[in-house]
Formats: sequence, structure tokens, C-alpha cells
Amino acid sequence: MPRPIPHSLTFLLILGLLIPAAGCRLEQVAVCQGCNVVLVSMDTLRADHTGAYGYGLPTTPQLDLFAQEAVLFEDAVSQSAWTRPAHTSMFTGLYPAEHGVISMGGNVKVPGDLPTLAERMREGGYATAAFTGGANMSARFGFDRGFDLYKSPGKRMGEGVKPALDWVDSLPAGKPFFLFVHGFEPHRPYRSEAQDRLAVGLASPRRKGWASICESGERPADLDRWILEYDAAIHGGDRAFGRLLAGLSERGLGDDTIVMFTSDHGEEFFEHGHCFHLYRLYREIVRVPLLVRVPGVEPSRVAGVVPASVAVASTLLDLVGLGGAGFSGESLARLITGVEKPAFEYVVSETGSSRVSGSSGRRGGDVRAISGDRDKLVHWMDQRRREYYDLSSDPGEQDDLGRSAEADRLFERLQHWIADHPRRGTQAAIEELDPQLKKELRQLGYLE
Repeated sequence: MPRPIPHSLTFLLILGLLIPAAGCRLEQVAVCQGCNVVLVSMDTLRADHTGAYGYGLPTTPQLDLFAQEAVLFEDAVSQSAWTRPAHTSMFTGLYPAEHGVISMGGNVKVPGDLPTLAERMREGGYATAAFTGGANMSARFGFDRGFDLYKSPGKRMGEGVKPALDWVDSLPAGKPFFLFVHGFEPHRPYRSEAQDRLAVGLASPRRKGWASICESGERPADLDRWILEYDAAIHGGDRAFGRLLAGLSERGLGDDTIVMFTSDHGEEFFEHGHCFHLYRLYREIVRVPLLVRVPGVEPSRVAGVVPASVAVASTLLDLVGLGGAGFSGESLARLITGVEKPAFEYVVSETGSSRVSGSSGRRGGDVRAISGDRDKLVHWMDQRRREYYDLSSDPGEQDDLGRSAEADRLFERLQHWIADHPRRGTQAAIEELDPQLKKELRQLGYLE
């Protein structure tokens, strides 16, 4: 059961209602000052394949239970279509243009001059550790900055839960901690175990060959079967999440720990003629789950578009009282506490790749999208091509309305955003990928 909000916090929340909204970010109320923080990222999880967001198959029973105790953002939009830039945004609070990790080319890493969530947590007296799936989350890309311990025990989250809990057990009593847990369960090649397959109606052994089908660009006649492979992999990640939550509860940490669950991006299954992610910014790729359980805060569902990736760091820092000036990023803390309603009229996502995608020969190129509650525009910058969708009548983004006054208005708004967020200049990159990292990236579909 969530603990009641202290009287002092109630007073501060009421006071917050009296503060007028300003053009800049407001100082946040520390809802759970000194609480532990656990950030969970299940890679490649599209929101509409979870029960908490309305999916019909039982892919996420543990997440669904968690949602009953959490604040759920119904329309959280990722800032990128692939792992490295989205997580860089989570850790720095900056958009891909601002931190410079946008395109696959160049093996660019997290810029060393940008403050990170883990660094701020450690400066605030927290022990910090991360257990990730490696590959694009490798320490070689700079994600280990600020962590006392950064390990990649295996690609799947299920392989990181026990080491994570063992690390928690090793801490001195009462020491606050920040724990990041990440895994690639639903990322291609969609690995799953028998119990996960049975849960979504798959009794036969796991199928192989999706990568070849995906690269061919031809929609297979048995696409639904392949989607079930993805669903089974999600179920495996969900079981790992359940074990993590149970482990925290068994250690008596539930009432003193903020838990945020999200993903970096989703996955396309030929909704727009392709599969995988990386190259495009359609809804199935950028709409991700975002749920936060905060001791003392009542569960709720928050409607309206919000930025998913850039909001992670500032939101968590504000909730524990370490936020404020000096750290970039939008904060959702006042939405979580109910002090404010969503005010993000539009959210921007970015990606880039020069790699040819599928048999069409169309390159990804530099792509930007601006998403709102009612409409959305996708702009292929180097192709000078754009698509405009009316989300109120076409939530699946299937009917490009082309040029119109509304499309021109949104395009102009995107151009203003680009001008206000200049692209970061040349930054450090890994000169040579080691063989193991190359192998991991190739297995996940990022290298030829």
C-alpha cells in the first residue's frame, strides 16, 4: 500500500498550485526526498503491445499490476528511434540534436562535457549502479559515467536482475541508491522461453529468420506469427521486471523507492511498409510506455502528449530533491503530483541513418517528427519530403494528407524548433569497435 503524503508535503503541493506557470521550468517539490530510485528500460517495447496500454494479449502481467500503483502517461513520445540517442537523452535531459548522438554512423558516444543523471545522483550522496544489455548501451559509448558500477551481464534484463539485487544487498544500511536496469528482450531477434511462448499462444519452438525477412522489405504472409514472437519476448522481459519488483519488496524497500519504467523506442511490423526501427519516426516506433510509482502519490493516468526520453532525468531528480537549475530536460514531476496538467502541445523526435533500408532502396537520412495530441508531421530533411497526419481521425498514421495550411503551420513550428535546438558539433567517437561489440551490434541488426 502506498504510504500517505506527509502534511508538510501536502502544504507544499497546495503552495505549488498558487505559483503561476512560467516560460521556464519551475522549481519542483521533492515528493520523496532521499528515496531510492530505480530506472527500468525494456528496449524496443512499443506501448500498444502492453496490457497497461490496452493490448489484448497477456504480454505484460507484471507491468499491468505495477500500473495499478503508478502514474501512467498515456501518450509518451520517445526522442529517437534507436537505443543510443534515446538513452543519451534519458541520461542528459537533452534532445539528440543537443547532445549530438543522432545517426548510426561514426560510433559517437555520450559527450564527456555533459552532466548525466548518474553523476548528479552520485553528487547527491547516492550509490549508483547499472546492469544493461550491452551493445549500444556499452560502457564504451560513455554510458558508465557517474556509475560506481556499470555491468553488462547479458543482453536480456532477466540476466541483470539477480546481480542488481545482489548489489543492493551489498550497500550499507540506509544508503540511498540509484539503480538502472536495462535489457534487450523484445529487440530483434526476439528470444523467448517456453513459458513466454505459451503465455501468448505459441507452442512450437522459436522461429528463426526474421532478420532476413525484415531486410528483404517484403511483408510475409504469416506476419502475425512473427509478431507473436515479439510478444513472447516482451513476456520474458516482463517476468524479469516482476522479479526485480518482488526483490525490492522482499527487502522492505517498496515504501522508500521510486520506480520508473519506460522504453527507448518501439518496433515497426510493416505498418508503413517496413520493419525494425532506427530509420523512421511513426507512432509504432516513438510511442513508448512511461510509468512512475512514487511512494505517497496516488496512481493515475495522464492524458496528453509528453516527451518520454528527455523527461527521465529531470523528473527523477526533482522527485528526490536534486533537481532545479543547472540540469537540462523537461520535468514531469508536477504532473505526477497533480500540481499541473500536461502542457506539452508538441513533442519532437529525431533519428538519422545513411543505410539503405529494405528493397525499396530508400535511405533513412535525417528525419524529424513533431507529434501533438491532434496532428503530426514527419520531415525527411535531406530529401525535402514530409508527411502530415490528422491523429484525431487517423491515429495509425496511414493517410498522409500532404500539403495544407495545417501541415504548413506544423512544418513552420518544427523549423522554429530546429533553429532553437542547433545541432551539436563534432564530438568524440570510438575509433575502432572491438570484435565483441561489433558482434553484439550485428546480432541486433545495427551493422551489415
